[in-house]
Amino acid sequence: MIVALAGLALLVLVGKRGMRDNSADTAEDSTGEVTSTVSKYVENETYDDEPFADTLGSYIGAPYYFGKGSPSTPLSEIWSGADCSGAVQMGLVAIGYLDSKAPDRSVVGLANICDPIEVGQQQPGDLAIYDGHIMLVYSYPRSDGHSAVWGMHGGGKSDLGNNPNARLDVMGTALYWKDAFLTYARFKESV
Repeated sequence: MIVALAGLALLVLVGKRGMRDNSADTAEDSTGEVTSTVSKYVENETYDDEPFADTLGSYIGAPYYFGKGSPSTPLSEIWSGADCSGAVQMGLVAIGYLDSKAPDRSVVGLANICDPIEVGQQQPGDLAIYDGHIMLVYSYPRSDGHSAVWGMHGGGKSDLGNNPNARLDVMGTALYWKDAFLTYARFKESV
C-alpha cells in the first residue's frame, strides 16, 4: 500500500495528459512490418463474458489521438480518436460510473480523485494507473491477482489518429507495462 501511495505521489509530480511515448514498444517482424510487442497479451484471448463487454467491446481498434476525448464526448465518437484519459472517461460515462457533466481530467486529475486499492481487490470499472498513463479495469482479478484492462495504448503527443499501432484495445493484464504500473484505484466516495 505504501508503494502504491508513493507511486500516486510520483504520478502527481510527473503529470502528463496522454499516454507515455511507447515507440520502444514496437518492433519489426521478419517481413519488416511494424508490430506491437504489447499485442501479445491479447492474442487468443476473449473477453466477451466480462461485465462491460457489450458496452465497451465494440470500440476496440479506435485510434489514439492525443488531447481528444472527455466525459462530455459520447463513446460513439471515439472512432475520431481519443487519448488514454479521454477514452477512460468516455468509457466510464458509458458504463454509468461517471457523469457526462464531470470535468475533463488528465491522468493525474483522475488519480487524485481515487484511492489506491490492493492488487486482487479491483473490480471492472476501477482504474489501472501507470506512470503517465491510465486504463479501465475490464475483468475481475485472474489467478495472479491482476485484471485485463481496456483503453488506449501505443500513443504519444505526436499521434493524432495517424498511427495504426496506437489504438484502443483490451490487454490481458494490467502488467503489460509492468515497469510503469503503479496501482489499481477506485473513485473516492465523495466523487
